[in-house]
Amino acid sequence: MNSFGTVSYALAAGLFGILAVLLLTSWRGRLQGGLLIGASFVTVIWATLIAIQAKSGAVPLAGIVTTEFLRDGVWIMYLCNLSAAVGVSRLTRRLAHTTWVSGLAIALLLWWQSSGSSTATSGLVMVPGGLLVALTGLILIEQIYRNAPAQTRPALKYILFAIGGLFAYDLFLYSQAFLFKAISTDAWNARGLVNAMLMPFLALAVRRKPNLSLELFISRHVVFYSTTLTAVGIYLVTMLAGAYYIRLFGGDWGGVVQIVFVAGAIGVLMTLLTSGALHGRLRVFLVKRFYRNKFDYREEWLRLTAVMTTQLEGRDLFAMPVRALSHIVGSDSGSLWLYDETRKIYDCRACVGIENISESLREDDSLIEFLNDRHWIIEIEEWRRHPGNYANLAMPNCLIRDTATALIVPLLLGEKLTGFVVLHAGQRTESLDYEDRDLLKTAGRQLATHIAHHEVDERLTESRQFDAYHRLTAFIMHDIKNLIAQLSLLVGNAKKHKANPEFVDDMIETVANSVDRMNRLMNQLRHGEAQEQVESMELREAAERAIRRCTEGRPVPELNSCEESVVVKADSGRLVQILEHLIRNAQDATDDDGSVRIEILRRNSCACLLVEDSGCGIDEEFIRERLFKPFDSTKGTKGMGIGAYQVRDYTQMLGGQVNVYSEPGSGTCFEILIPLSDEDNQLGAVSAPFGRYDSNGLTGTG
Repeated sequence: MNSFGTVSYALAAGLFGILAVLLLTSWRGRLQGGLLIGASFVTVIWATLIAIQAKSGAVPLAGIVTTEFLRDGVWIMYLCNLSAAVGVSRLTRRLAHTTWVSGLAIALLLWWQSSGSSTATSGLVMVPGGLLVALTGLILIEQIYRNAPAQTRPALKYILFAIGGLFAYDLFLYSQAFLFKAISTDAWNARGLVNAMLMPFLALAVRRKPNLSLELFISRHVVFYSTTLTAVGIYLVTMLAGAYYIRLFGGDWGGVVQIVFVAGAIGVLMTLLTSGALHGRLRVFLVKRFYRNKFDYREEWLRLTAVMTTQLEGRDLFAMPVRALSHIVGSDSGSLWLYDETRKIYDCRACVGIENISESLREDDSLIEFLNDRHWIIEIEEWRRHPGNYANLAMPNCLIRDTATALIVPLLLGEKLTGFVVLHAGQRTESLDYEDRDLLKTAGRQLATHIAHHEVDERLTESRQFDAYHRLTAFIMHDIKNLIAQLSLLVGNAKKHKANPEFVDDMIETVANSVDRMNRLMNQLRHGEAQEQVESMELREAAERAIRRCTEGRPVPELNSCEESVVVKADSGRLVQILEHLIRNAQDATDDDGSVRIEILRRNSCACLLVEDSGCGIDEEFIRERLFKPFDSTKGTKGMGIGAYQVRDYTQMLGGQVNVYSEPGSGTCFEILIPLSDEDNQLGAVSAPFGRYDSNGLTGTG
């Protein structure tokens, strides 16, 4: 009797038995899975018979030889089926089948003729036959791995390693026996232990499910209870070992201490076995690590993204989160509650399938505080049955008066509760598991982010509207400021020149012009934009009108125009206005004894108007960075900082261009280029500045 061999093969039989039962309870009927189950069961029979033979010698040697070839044959059948899927040649598979079938037939014939009593005859069949079958199995494994697609090899390596380990040890065992004319007893007895050590790799291979699918799915209940049984067995063995140690070294009190230890250990075991929380955690641990996910998260993510990116407005936008979360749990109605920062409350923004809810919840409401602190999904049915699980939460009456309320899902932006979704019971009846909760929480966070982005967009749009309003107000104030300055100067000179007929004529023209500009401002306020009246006009005439408006300032502008006609298409009022801006800016920058000159030229297909002063000048950086920037003024509170901006903006609207040439202490020249009325309204190549500016070394910018 050999106790080590008995234990070794018994262990192998037990582990392969567990694997076979697990596979059988979840087999889906495919041949590949059936062969794996069959190979596992035959391995159990083979290991059991050898364990019995090692303990009592009651199994005939011919029976051992027969089960040896039968066990090898079933594993080769499984490998042949796998090799067919990857394209191994049919001849190779046929030779493999011929090898193990021949060995099995000879073993059966031997058993029938000698009743299994001849040890020498059994050895003559088993050693060379086992050596040949082991080589065949290893060749098949090599062919499978060589012919398998590259993407399937990582998934195949575990199952090929496990089966290859079985045949590799057999090759070692029988080659040693062939050389030394006898099978090594130690190697034979350790064989069961080696088979037991390789079984976990088979289980891991089944779990990974390679592309060459085994069509097997291990039952969650089987895994749970088998894991529990294994854990209990390990606990009992550890407990008995501890009790034996106490009895051995405990002296006179060893027996008493042993009894107390065993009783306490059994009490702890019963407590653990009856613990619902422990069972729940163990289930989640096993499911997370041994099973595929319940949801196809790629599909769920694409669906949620498609729902969120749908163009919705008004209450439909707030109904979207309710519909998105309802799909996950099979609900058909619900409501969305969002935080109102101005009123510091949570109110109902949308109801789907139910009547509108007018109540609101304060920040200090128990539900709001609970969701803020715990970030939990609340199941109303569980809350009713086990309120202690939710810290005896007092639920608002407006949410539970409807008995259909089933779930409350928080919407979290980071750690901040921006709102929550109330879902009503639908087609689904079972409670939520951890995957449902994880998906709902993740979707809730994504929806909270989407809603927050929508609210930010609304505030940005509102801010832009106010910005446009303020910009319009600034332009109007700029025009009113110029009108006030013009009329104030007129009133100031009236006492001195009211008897002068020319002054009276000029005053009437100035007042008429002011009235016209005020009417334009009123139209702009009424219609939201200036009413353009584009017409052909002489640029000289526009310049003269602008100069007349600025004659009260110093130095008095001078006009120098070419003799030929220079006609452009523009709104006469706006064109005169931008020329007036340039002249007034030139006067502000020039001493009273300086000069401001306006010159009109024709240049290729463009009309060219120059406004030149002999003032203080500006540097290149100011021209580049600040000159045309709106609301940036060097005049302090006296200026609005939009005159130059308006000049460039309207010139570009006409298809023209503004160039500025200046440097500190050398004066400034504004060059306005506008397409002529009889040419295409597109600006062509712009020529370089006039020679006189080049001689002064002035810089330019467009």
